[in-house]
Amino acid sequence: VLRDGRVLVVGGHNGFSYLNSAEVYDPVTQVWGMVGRMTNARKEHTATLLRNGKVLVAGGYNGAYLSSAEL
Repeated sequence: VLRDGRVLVVGGHNGFSYLNSAEVYDPVTQVWGMVGRMTNARKEHTATLLRNGKVLVAGGYNGAYLSSAEL
């Protein structure tokens, strides 16, 4: 959950492929919006909200275990 109450959803797996998408859900308007893409598709990663409002995504799996991180 971001500081303003919106929910960030990044990556995952849809049953067929690994995802690199980044989307935000606004519970006030009940609207989803695409906000970008990660460099690497990944699932089972961590996402940590930093003090500056950015989100650090680290690790995960996309057919191989990842040791990378991105903002």
